Amino acid sequence: AAPADQKYPFGFPNTKLPDATPAQKDAINAEIDRLLDLYDAVSDLAIAEGVHQIVMGNYDRAAATLDAYGQATFPPVPEVVQTPRSGIALTHRVALHFDTGVAVGPNDNPRVKAEPALNRWLKDVLPPATKLSCKVNYKDAATKADKHTFVSFADLGLQPIDLLYVMAPDNLQARSELEDRIRDVVLRDAALKVRPDLLGDISYIESSSGDFSFFQVAPLVRSLRVLLLRSRTLRPTDAALPTDVTSQNVGTVSLERTRVDFLPGKLTDVNNTKLAPLQNQLKTDLDAVYADPEHPDPSPLLPKIDNYIAAIVEVCRDLARYGLPQTGFGIFYETKSGLFQQLFKKTDSVVERWKGKLDEYDALMTTLPTVVDEAERIALILKAERAISTSATDATGKTSAQLLVIVQGKESAFRTRQGDFEDLKKTNATTLQGLINEFNGLLPVTDFDLQEVTTDDEEKQIIILAEDIRSRAEQLIADIEKRVDALNNKLNDFDVAADAEERVQILTDAARSVFGDEFLLVPSFTIAANQTAEWNNAYANRAALLDYQKTTLKNDFPVDDWIYGLARVREKMRHIENLLFLTEALDTKSPELEPVQFPFSADAAWMALEFPPEAKSKLERELLLYTAAYAKPFDGTQTQCGLLLDEWTEVVPGETETTGIAFHFDKPNCEPPQVILLVTPTQFTGAWKWDDLVTTLHDTLDMARTRAVEPQQLDQTELSVFLPATITATTWQPITIAADLARVNNYLAKVP
Repeated sequence: AAPADQKYPFGFPNTKLPDATPAQKDAINAEIDRLLDLYDAVSDLAIAEGVHQIVMGNYDRAAATLDAYGQATFPPVPEVVQTPRSGIALTHRVALHFDTGVAVGPNDNPRVKAEPALNRWLKDVLPPATKLSCKVNYKDAATKADKHTFVSFADLGLQPIDLLYVMAPDNLQARSELEDRIRDVVLRDAALKVRPDLLGDISYIESSSGDFSFFQVAPLVRSLRVLLLRSRTLRPTDAALPTDVTSQNVGTVSLERTRVDFLPGKLTDVNNTKLAPLQNQLKTDLDAVYADPEHPDPSPLLPKIDNYIAAIVEVCRDLARYGLPQTGFGIFYETKSGLFQQLFKKTDSVVERWKGKLDEYDALMTTLPTVVDEAERIALILKAERAISTSATDATGKTSAQLLVIVQGKESAFRTRQGDFEDLKKTNATTLQGLINEFNGLLPVTDFDLQEVTTDDEEKQIIILAEDIRSRAEQLIADIEKRVDALNNKLNDFDVAADAEERVQILTDAARSVFGDEFLLVPSFTIAANQTAEWNNAYANRAALLDYQKTTLKNDFPVDDWIYGLARVREKMRHIENLLFLTEALDTKSPELEPVQFPFSADAAWMALEFPPEAKSKLERELLLYTAAYAKPFDGTQTQCGLLLDEWTEVVPGETETTGIAFHFDKPNCEPPQVILLVTPTQFTGAWKWDDLVTTLHDTLDMARTRAVEPQQLDQTELSVFLPATITATTWQPITIAADLARVNNYLAKVP
């Protein structure tokens, strides 16, 4: 602080003026006098011109300020000295630990074999597969009555980890692997015998009694995807501050080769045992179909098309578990359904056309009893016959009665065939071959109709469908061979790599080359001996860490309060909060976050929330607040694995700060801000000169004097009526509501 007898006591607490000679003090006081005179000049100018802000800056900032005023928006706030807060940093890390001792079964899905620890953790968090279901609607073939069935997640042949990748929680109605698998389960159910064209929509909102719906689980899956797929894997150094990491406590990171090396063999086996035979069989049949390119013969293909559809669906269903592209199989069921619908549309066309023929026949035969003349009766019967038959009966030597019997026989056959076409829509056939055979059984119709009815169009589309299946098989074979080669190269690189981190990265890249870029592969790590002891002690002391919160502050759930507060400002913590809420609502296992603090101190309080006053005085160095959910009780001597969900740093502020100050005059509170004096340097020298500012102020004052007009100079002129100036809407004639201020001083009477 400045001495009490000093004229200009500028200064702040904890600062002192340096010792100076009398001459130096006089020079300082003179400079202060000059600054104050400048301040007074600026204030006078502000009062005279309505200046409310003086900005000293570069040309870019000046342009931004003027642009803001030109657009009637707020100008940018001038930057001043902003001293960062000093203090001791607290580094927060939130982690999730998995169980590293999970065994893999021979029937587990590929994703489970690659990442068993994550799958085991998800099994506890998600509802049981048998208790997660959806409703699938369909129609009965015979009665067209609405029916439904329920499909559980267990029916799909998937495991918990697969749900992360096959479900689109933000839009369940979007086309996805989940939808393909649900429809596949219903269409393959031999007891239901659902026709492809009668399969309806999937209701993800509804579920079987006592089950959870996919809609109810969607928010949980959404949070799990954010937490698990957008977090990095844990390393042994995550439980230590960067300044504490040394070569003695880095631990070791590892990833077993078996997590990935099964993929080449499995994928090659699918190629050799399923895709290659399917491709070869299709090639043989299609070669036979196109034996005469001008006239393709579908007969070699028709008996096998349903088997080919089932085969490609089975292969795609299997390969989709690897996350491979081009494995969506719903398109094949849609094509099959389209062929069913096309045949039934053709059936409807025949039925409707023949109904018109029968109406014509019935109208003619209704008038027959009123006709007495024999020749007219015969002519009428023959005319009616032409409506239902393409062949005319020879009436020579026949009476009308004899002719009527013949025509009525044709009528009966016509009605029977029409009824057969109508009943075809009630068929229980679920295969293309079965439906086409039934349809062809009603052909030909040349005895009844001159318009030809065939299945030629559908048979051509079946050929195209077979070609699509062969094309898909070829694409999958080529893609798998390419990926297997890449996998083998990665595994060879793994075998020769010496660095542990490099080996982990190689296997991670290998797994993602098959499962996709989002796939999570979690390596395990060991903890160094000196770090193991500290971590074990900190974990064992985790309850005592919360004593102040629970005992003194009577906060029974300090960790929960901490999570809920952070959830408002950090995305990952919001998803953790959501995870805790939803697991409780779904009655599954909620992860329990347990805090520890490094470096370990037995009498330390948890610094994440309010701490005792004496704790701050003992705070001498940076702390690491490590909060984690453990799949099993922590044991530092065992191998660990997991994910780092979130990380951030905050500061416990110091008691005092040394800072700078910027000051400005108070703007007049009775006027709106109308004028801003913007000052820019005359030369780009990288620094300001006081003379530039003084010269600018003098020029501004000179221009102000040039523009200024005193009130007494206007009092004797006709312009005096405009003071004080007011701008408002008005009209010369009172034809609308307005404020006519001219009436106040009778100015209108002075206007000639």
